[in-house]
Amino acid sequence: LAPDRHLLLAAVSGTNQVAIIDTSTLTVTARVPAGNTPDGIAYDPVHGKAYVSNEHDHAETVIDLATNTAKARSRSAGRPATASTTPPAEP
Repeated sequence: LAPDRHLLLAAVSGTNQVAIIDTSTLTVTARVPAGNTPDGIAYDPVHGKAYVSNEHDHAETVIDLATNTAKARSRSAGRPATASTTPPAEP
């Protein structure tokens, strides 16, 4: 959930995508390729990115929510099954 952007992000493992849903209209506004069997999503509000774990791909996909596109993929030594972010420290 990206409440500041009025978005809901849903892993659609059957199509290897993340569906981006506008929570004000409840419509799918984009489908972004997210690797083999995306399953965990973490939202970074500071950078406007979503991090998607791909357990079967042994990778993580980074989605830029300003453009609704996959910007990067990184391989993992293990099998990432979840994703999380840490909020920035207070100044």
